[in-house]
Amino acid sequence: MTRANLPEAVGVIKRSLLADWSDINFIIGTNPEDHIEMRFDAFTLDSPKGLHAYMNNLVNSNEMLVKC
Repeated sequence: MTRANLPEAVGVIKRSLLADWSDINFIIGTNPEDHIEMRFDAFTLDSPKGLHAYMNNLVNSNEMLVKC
């Protein structure tokens, strides 16, 4: 993943979460080391294990994210 790809990757993840997990509150962005960071409001999250599995599936199957 390059710095140039970060905004697109963040957008893909954000849109996916908003579409599939619309009832949770989260913040997504990048840090100074060019890593993507996400924070989830635990009170809005029914299944942390489900979200973990979803995120693993997303980053391993989404074409744009796999390329990075």
